[in-house]
Formats: sequence, structure tokens, C-alpha cells
Amino acid sequence: MQQNSFPFPHSLAELVWLAIVAFLTWAGTQFIPRIKKKQTEAETAKTHAETRSIDLHDTLLAGDMLRQLMVSSAQAMLDVERLRKERDAQQARADRLEIELRMYELQMDAVKKKN
Repeated sequence: MQQNSFPFPHSLAELVWLAIVAFLTWAGTQFIPRIKKKQTEAETAKTHAETRSIDLHDTLLAGDMLRQLMVSSAQAMLDVERLRKERDAQQARADRLEIELRMYELQMDAVKKKN
């Protein structure tokens, strides 16, 4: 007689074990792809969140740099205005001194002509 290639369960215990193995095999084929898909979705969500965090950080950094640039530009404009006022004041003083010098020169010429 030939033996069967498929072992036939001889007892209820073997039948239960065969059912458990069949169930676990079926469950593995059903749930493992779903778990992997959920893990993939979770990884995608995590990557998306990290990307948004980096984008937000870059945006805040760019905004801070722009604010600093505007502050330094405003300070530079104030410095330019202050220097213009100082220059104008010095120019006015130089003009007054030049006029005084000419007046003294005219007075000296007048004194020399009298003598």
C-alpha cells in the first residue's frame, strides 16, 4: 500500500492543532499587509509632519532675518539723517567763519590804509 502524501489527522488534538495553524496562517496573510500599510501611513505622516516642521522653522527664520534687515535698514537711515544734519551744521559753521575771516581781512585792510 502507498502512503498518503498529506498526513491525515488521527486524533482530535491533531485536528485542533491543524485548525490553529490554518487560522494563524490565514490571519497572518490578512493582517500583516494591513499592519505594514498602517506603518507605512504612520511613517508617511511622520515624514510629512517633520517636513512641515522644517518648513515652519525656515519660514520663521526667514521672517526673523527680514525683521532684522528692516531694523538695521531703519537704523542706517537714521544714521544717514543724523550725519546729514551734522554735515549741514558744520557747513553752516564753516560759512560763518569764512564770513568772519573776510570781515577781519577787510578791517585789517582798512587799518593798513589808514596808517
